[in-house]
Amino acid sequence: PLPHPKRKVGSNWKYSSNLTGVNLDILHEIATSGTNFKDKNAHLVGKGSIGLEIMKGLLWGGVHIVITTS
Repeated sequence: PLPHPKRKVGSNWKYSSNLTGVNLDILHEIATSGTNFKDKNAHLVGKGSIGLEIMKGLLWGGVHIVITTS
């Protein structure tokens, strides 16, 4: 599924084609060039399947990671 970012306008949330374009450009760059978190640090709070997948991506990119739970 593709993301559909929204921007708050007044008290309503409206679809933003600009934010969607920026997001898709970033995803395309990651898919074609890869990600590089070499010599970066991250703190991941939580656990579960989503946290595990985020951790895998960060580690694949070379990040040093500290994981804590609430």
